Formats: sequence, C-alpha cells, structure tokens
Amino acid sequence: MKRSLLLSRGGGFFKIALLVFLLSATALADLNLSPWKNAAGPNLDLQPDITFSATPTDNVSIQVSVTVFNRGSDPVSTPFNVKLTSDQGDVLQLDSAFQPVNTTIASGGSVTVSWNWVPHVADNVGQLRLLTDALGQVAESNELDNVTVRNVNITAPPPTPTYTCGPFDKPLITDNPSTTVVERLALGAKEKRTIPVKLQLIRNNLPATDYNLVPPPVISVAFTGSTSSVPVTVTADLANGSADDGNALRYDPSEQSWKFNLSTKNLSQAGTYTISIVSGDNSAYTVNPANCSIAFERK
Repeated sequence: MKRSLLLSRGGGFFKIALLVFLLSATALADLNLSPWKNAAGPNLDLQPDITFSATPTDNVSIQVSVTVFNRGSDPVSTPFNVKLTSDQGDVLQLDSAFQPVNTTIASGGSVTVSWNWVPHVADNVGQLRLLTDALGQVAESNELDNVTVRNVNITAPPPTPTYTCGPFDKPLITDNPSTTVVERLALGAKEKRTIPVKLQLIRNNLPATDYNLVPPPVISVAFTGSTSSVPVTVTADLANGSADDGNALRYDPSEQSWKFNLSTKNLSQAGTYTISIVSGDNSAYTVNPANCSIAFERK
C-alpha cells in the first residue's frame, strides 16, 4: 500500500513523498514459515539417540530401541516400517532388519520399536543407522528427517573363568605318582555299593559355590579294560545310601563341597574306571582337566 505524508513548516508546504510498504495481518498469516513450523500433514521423525539395553559385547544378545515421533499436524494412520542397518550394510544378523508399525500415531505422539541384536566383533560395525518409513509408505510433510545414527564400539567378552579341583575325599584315593604302588579304590567283583564323590572346585584360592557355577558341574565315567599290574589299596568305607540320579553334582554349603553319589551297580565289568568332573556349560565356565579326574578299579 502506497501513502503520501504532508508536512507543514513556516507557512510553506513541503511535500515529502514516502513509499511505505505495510503488510496487513492477513498478509502475514499467508506467509510460509517452513521450516520454522510444521507444515500440514503427518511427519515422522526419529529420536536423536538409539538406546541399548546393555553395552554391546561380542556374541551377547542385547536390545536396540528407537522412538518414532509424529511431528506433523495430522495423525499417521498408514502402517510403515522402520529399518535397522549399519555402516557395514545389512550385516547385523537380525531376524528381520525391518520392524513394522501398525498403530496410529497421533499428532505429537510416538511409538518405540526394538530389535534383538547379537553383536559380533568380526562384523566390524562402527555405527548403527535407523531409517523410519524405510519403504516410503507414508506421505510426509518432510521426508528429510527420517534417519538417525549412533556410533557403536563392540567390546570383547570377559574371559571365561576356569576352575580347578581340590583333592577328592575318601573313599576315593588320589594316587601318589612318586611311589611305585598305584593307590586306588578297588571294588570286589560282587560289590555294588555307592561311591560318594566329594571335592571342592576352586578359583583364585576360593571355593566355588552354586552361585558361581551355573549350571552345576557334571560327572562322567570312562572305562578301560585292564586293571593295574601293581598292588592296589582296597578301601571299604563305601556308602550304603541311594545313588544320585542324572549326572549333575550338588553343592553342600555346610562343607563348601560338591557331591555326587555314584552308583556302581552297572559298573560291573572288571577293569579301571576313571571319574572326571567337567563343566555343565563350557561357554559359562571351564574346569581344568589336569586334576579333576580320579580312577577306581573293579576286580
């Protein structure tokens, strides 16, 4: 709008023509202020940070989550997909890189999606990338804010703990290798009693409990056909109690010892039997085989 301004001074008239361009309130409302305000329609946007349920560790499953927001003025009612990938491409070994979102997201609302991921150091992943509406299913007012990233450092797992065995209690006999006599528990041909196996498992000079060893260690018995050719010490203090089922040792907190009552009923053939204590799960812990075996004989 052009206006003229007349000024009066000393009885004379000086006309100063001023061109002033004024914008009415209606004209101001018609301005497009994008990107300073949301344009009409739905607009999916990603939370800046990708969250982990735990520190990414080699070969340990964690949960990866991200929150999707609707920053637009209209609800998002069209189903869409969110994709998880990496700077190395699709190497994350997921059940599916895509997570579907089938719920309506109101204006200003959000939804969180998650993946179960098993990181691997060998994949050399340094960054995770999330893409919402990965298949272009939602017509958005802004298609440029659908990606977020997070740097990631996959750590090596802590070393698997190793436990050693303390001496086996009687009636089992630990042979003294410095002597010429092989000392072992020897059973008569007809004896079918139970052998009580009892020992401690030790790490860092401390006895391991059922809190440390999960699942519990197990017992195994191997047979060789020949008996020893030198004298064998015969010990008679065998248990008359019932044998344990299965092969898992049980922990006795009162004695800080692991125990198993071994039935000899089916170990009837003459020869040497070697009892070994092994881990119930080598991925959780290992048992050093060097001192975790002991032999007995059947005459």
